[in-house]
Amino acid sequence: MPASWRSRWLAAVAAALLLSLGITLTGLRLGWFGEPSAMPELNVRQVTNNPPEDPVPRASISPDGASLAYVDLTGLHIRRIDTGETRSFPPPENCCFR
Repeated sequence: MPASWRSRWLAAVAAALLLSLGITLTGLRLGWFGEPSAMPELNVRQVTNNPPEDPVPRASISPDGASLAYVDLTGLHIRRIDTGETRSFPPPENCCFR
């Protein structure tokens, strides 16, 4: 008796799943997917020392991770994270960050 459409479809799905599993296991064993990357070491640092009366409402780290730009009530500040050196720019006249 010929196999029905449903049993052929189930056999094809089972064969595809077994083939996928076999390829995945072979790839893992042979290292096809590479070594998992290690998590970078995180160093937590406080980079601003603003009192509650002078909060930092906006801040951003540079794409290379070397600098922090932030705004407080006294203006815009760009601080090197490694050295702490800061360049400050006062706010424009008639401008208030509050």
